[in-house]
Amino acid sequence: METMSVSSLWRHYNRKDLPLDVTVLKREEEENCTIEYVFFNGEATLDGCVRVYGEYYKNKTPNGASVIVMNDAEMLMDRKHVNLFLARGFHVLLLDFAGEREEKGYFTVYPTPLKRANYFTNPNTLTDTEHKLKTTCWYVWTTVMLRGITFLESKSETDPKKINLFGEKLGGFQVWKAVVVEPSVCSAVVLNNSGYVSLPFTEDANFNYQTCLNNFSYAQQTEVPVLIQVTTNASDNSIDYMNDLYMGTSSEKCKFSISERSDNQMGYRQWDNVKLFMNYYNFGIGKLPSFPETKPVQENHELYYEVTVDKSIEIEHIELFVSQGIDNDAYKNWRSYKVEPYGDNKYRVKVNVPNNRQEMSAFVNVKYKDSLCVSREIGKNIPFLMGVNSTPITTSRLLYSSEYGLD
Repeated sequence: METMSVSSLWRHYNRKDLPLDVTVLKREEEENCTIEYVFFNGEATLDGCVRVYGEYYKNKTPNGASVIVMNDAEMLMDRKHVNLFLARGFHVLLLDFAGEREEKGYFTVYPTPLKRANYFTNPNTLTDTEHKLKTTCWYVWTTVMLRGITFLESKSETDPKKINLFGEKLGGFQVWKAVVVEPSVCSAVVLNNSGYVSLPFTEDANFNYQTCLNNFSYAQQTEVPVLIQVTTNASDNSIDYMNDLYMGTSSEKCKFSISERSDNQMGYRQWDNVKLFMNYYNFGIGKLPSFPETKPVQENHELYYEVTVDKSIEIEHIELFVSQGIDNDAYKNWRSYKVEPYGDNKYRVKVNVPNNRQEMSAFVNVKYKDSLCVSREIGKNIPFLMGVNSTPITTSRLLYSSEYGLD
């Protein structure tokens, strides 16, 4: 069995080794950009090179920064995120990593030795990590993103110090790896990086995945600023995965934000986060807060949460979210609580405990003026073990109440 670490897997990799040999299939003019539909060289094999397919959007009102976008496999060339970045002045490179598929259109072409990277034609691609790790989809897809950096650097309008990465769901896996292999990246954003890892690996394949392909191995090493955003009720339970991933990050530059009561749909505060986060690291605009702290406290057998915040930036809004009684994240009912000031940089609120023997989950969102809406990782506790009693059930209450997740 082939075994490696993160460092040994990438030790001899050089994204600039091969010429790009760019082919421009066509150009189109739109009101805000010029689009180039391109192929360029990726990884080399004895049977030829990967031919990476991408769409390059040259902004007509540029701000000087560029971003590589990798969508989820189910929406590879969707322009939703492209349009958001174009509106903010970024040049955008949208990349396909999933390879061969039946639908019409261009896609990245993988030579036979790397055919495992074809997501739609290889049903075992995500768990096929037992042998030849440099031919796994996880490695090859990351090289596609890394070669995208080289492509951007070949453009005269690119500032190499302002290249950013953006990945959603399956596309986010490549971001975590790329920021470690290429630490010169300015900043990165990961959305809803879902729990595809909960698939049936063989024992050897799982060992290889965990040691040098799993995002956790990279999160612990990254020094690039990464904005991690997730939704509470994602149908793939990605919130637990992303929560643990954030807890494993090594850099204070990494920020975490949770969009409440949603399945893979970012709230307006989280979309604003992307602009504010990238503005700070690309242009030095604004100020970023430190993460909040939450602490469950028992007082007179009742449960309170104390929240400690960064008071160096004016606070616009603070809200605590609590859930109990449902294990499946997709179905959790997140009750909201407005917290009250409790000291110089602290807030406090008493929460209801329907059943003191069931695990309770809680997180806080803090929105700062002209800055991010940040969250603390989800904390879990069993109230009974803290000496907290169950809250008596009242026979009447408003049917629609923000406390019970209905605004």
